[in-house]
Amino acid sequence: KILRTLTIRQKLLLTIITGTLAVIFLTSAIALYEMSGILKKDLINKGTIVATDVSKHSIEPIMHDDIWELYKFVRTMTKSSHMPFLNYIMILDPDGRVLAHTNPHAYRVGDPVLDSPLDKNALLATDTIVQSVPLSRDENLYDISVPCYLENQKLGIVRVGLTDRFMKKDLAVIKQNILSLALFLSIISIAVGIFMAHRI
Repeated sequence: KILRTLTIRQKLLLTIITGTLAVIFLTSAIALYEMSGILKKDLINKGTIVATDVSKHSIEPIMHDDIWELYKFVRTMTKSSHMPFLNYIMILDPDGRVLAHTNPHAYRVGDPVLDSPLDKNALLATDTIVQSVPLSRDENLYDISVPCYLENQKLGIVRVGLTDRFMKKDLAVIKQNILSLALFLSIISIAVGIFMAHRI
């Protein structure tokens, strides 16, 4: 009944504004979803590069039982200022016992890390695998496992833990920017709709 009382000009204005706003907010939602996927993929790619690099550098120290060298290496990696997303790095022997860990007080050399299904899946890895587990309502942990091989002999497993806390902070900034742009475009579309309606 309300639509019947509107003039042609008012109906045109309503159609233009509604359609434009729908397109703007749908596009914004899609852009935000796509950006979330891109940031997650980028985080996992960075973690995979770290895990692969640690795996390659661990082969010689493992062969020579140089536990101190393994520990120094993982500590150096996690202290890197350009990788704040690193939660931990651990190097395990083929039976899942700690050779080196960035938290040596909680995970001493020789301690088994076999408590959870995540730990057991990592131990069985024959290639790179990525697992995730929630740490809290707002934070997830991605565990990337890369086995260390020398001539088809499995010497151990490197596990790298990544937090998505920093990624979500970046996503929140992007979300705010997208919503600000959507609001700006909405105001422009309303102004253009009013202008066009008055031209009829």
